[in-house]
Amino acid sequence: MIHSAMAQETNEPAVKISQWKFSFGQSPEWIQPDFDDRDWPGIQVNAAWESQGFGERNGDACYRARVLIPSTLQQPDKAGLCFSMGAIDDMDSVFVNGHFIGATRVFTEERFYFLHYNSGVIRWDAPNVIVVKVFDETGWGGMYRGEPMIRAAHRSEFITLDPLPGEWQLADDNRISKKVRLYAKASVVFSGGLRVELVEPWSKERQQLKQWQVSFSDKDTVEQFLDIPLPAAASYQLLYTFEEATTASQQTVRENLPYVLTPPAPQQPVIGGAKVIGLRPGSPLLYSIAATGQRPMRFTAKGLPAGLQLDPETGIINGVLEQEGEYQVMLMARNKKGRHQSTLLIKAGQQLALTPPMGWNSWNVWGVRVDEKKILDAANAMVQQGLVNYGWTYINMDDGWQAQRAADGHLQPGPQFPDMRRLTDSIHRLGLKAGIYSSPGPSTCGNFTGSYQQETRDVADWARWGFDLVKYDWCSFGNTPEAKRPDGLQYPYKQLDKALRQQPRDIVLSLCQYGMGEVWQWGHEVGGQLWRTGGDITDTWPSILELGFGNNAKAAYQQPGRWNDPDMLVLGRLGWGELRPSRLTPDEQYTHMSLWCIQAAPLLLGCDLQQLDLFSKGLLCNTEVLAINQDPLGAPGMEYYHQDSLVVFRKPLQDGSVALAIVNLKNDYINVPLTAAMLGLPGAYRLRDCWRQQDLGVYKEGMNARLAAHGVWLLKAIPK
Repeated sequence: MIHSAMAQETNEPAVKISQWKFSFGQSPEWIQPDFDDRDWPGIQVNAAWESQGFGERNGDACYRARVLIPSTLQQPDKAGLCFSMGAIDDMDSVFVNGHFIGATRVFTEERFYFLHYNSGVIRWDAPNVIVVKVFDETGWGGMYRGEPMIRAAHRSEFITLDPLPGEWQLADDNRISKKVRLYAKASVVFSGGLRVELVEPWSKERQQLKQWQVSFSDKDTVEQFLDIPLPAAASYQLLYTFEEATTASQQTVRENLPYVLTPPAPQQPVIGGAKVIGLRPGSPLLYSIAATGQRPMRFTAKGLPAGLQLDPETGIINGVLEQEGEYQVMLMARNKKGRHQSTLLIKAGQQLALTPPMGWNSWNVWGVRVDEKKILDAANAMVQQGLVNYGWTYINMDDGWQAQRAADGHLQPGPQFPDMRRLTDSIHRLGLKAGIYSSPGPSTCGNFTGSYQQETRDVADWARWGFDLVKYDWCSFGNTPEAKRPDGLQYPYKQLDKALRQQPRDIVLSLCQYGMGEVWQWGHEVGGQLWRTGGDITDTWPSILELGFGNNAKAAYQQPGRWNDPDMLVLGRLGWGELRPSRLTPDEQYTHMSLWCIQAAPLLLGCDLQQLDLFSKGLLCNTEVLAINQDPLGAPGMEYYHQDSLVVFRKPLQDGSVALAIVNLKNDYINVPLTAAMLGLPGAYRLRDCWRQQDLGVYKEGMNARLAAHGVWLLKAIPK
């Protein structure tokens, strides 16, 4: 069937592509326009294939549509056609009449592909065959959002000005460098001027930095190198402009410059990390004293109870406590530059994870393509990059490690994990802890073998292998008979908790069921120490808005050992194997980290730890910011003031001070006078800027908050 309907949603005429055929698999024949797809079933393209009865399958699939393209789309002020394909999960390649026109490998982005009028591909006033090849790595898949359509495209739309967002080289000498690219989407030569300007954040004044005359087509990519001194530590922007000589049309792209607020750590020791830890009697303890400062460093632990030992060179405490009780231990770190003391409270009882877990998870960087080397690389990088000195602890292996069950029922790791015990031993020797992943359903979200009806056997294996945490992901459990029970949401986690408590080692339970059934009210009753409160995070501002705000009702149930988890941190280089910088602006990344810290959320990185740049390390290695997250009181930060675009979070701390996060939701800079009522400061308080680690003096009524778009000011208010 040929479909042609002019879309009216915009002022520009367009043709909707609404009738699609579908099949799993792939074949070279399927992209050809004369392939006979009459036996293929129809499918909607505004929902994943799983939601339309096609089964929970991953891998290759193909969509085909026939559409009449009217010659009325050939307009004198346009240059060709734009094929708008909506959002696709995960990756796609698009063909028109058998000709490849583009591909995208990031599932959250809208797809736009272009053909010039003179391409020779378009069949005017005749049927055209559109083919979308999809590869879904895990979870739901397909053309899941948007309405595919074809419209006329301006000449300028065939030009891509790509400053490679986030691909900066930030040097210690306060210089920043990167590449800027220009290329065409059609066999047309474009010429013109490319200039780069620096935009001051408050006055909006522009300073021209560079200008080049360039010429390019789809066969020639222009690549210019930019090297500039980094401005002051504030939210400056770069404005890239290409002005085409033929039409004088301009294309502009803005990019926020990264800036590092965290000062270098002092050379003398500073002990940070968790100040209280919990374990069950008889379970092995592993704790690394998190201390920054010049190495070599020596450690002591005064008052360490019987059964525990300290390695004075590494600062790693391990052993077994047999009796319940609370133990105050005085830690000391010393080097040639000085010494620092800190108190550690060890609680041997029934509570685990008395501060939010801090660590790394493989999912947002490798997806299901995990192996032993990648996990060990992450563990070694956590030490080599110095993150372990700030309290980062867990190395969590997510989905994709599983093979099939053996004849005796034991779940076998895939060949990429030849020895699980060797893996965890290697992680433990670094002073780190190891996490594993499973699902209560028959299959995991990545379609690997789950723990359905095998909980006792699987948990015993995890303990024997030496794991310290399990992420238990709902996935396919909703399709089981047990999910229909009155306690269906709680049932699988109760079963797992029973098995966990039979083991000779503590395994922290991370519930991952996306906030269903108000899990924050009962997660601790089924043995959980942390639980997801919403959907999967993406590295976009709307996702931060959705997951990082409006959590006051959930926060009321939070306390030590019971943590609301708004999902992982989307900082650094991410991407399920094909890595890219986080799409959050630098200001949004500061806000993201500040919100997760002040709300006492688990801090789990999802980036490649081997590729941390100076900006990312500054985000992750600030002792005062992390201390807010790890505060032993465990009080959640809550929205105290919300008026228009200004939000103030307030979190009481154990020492009687208050952490404040002042957030700007506007898309522009603001300068706002602050009142004591807005901040909840009834008396005299000294203020400290936590990111900059600077004292600001005594709070004065009307003090101004100068905040960048989506920016934050993270403060500690100390009673005077």
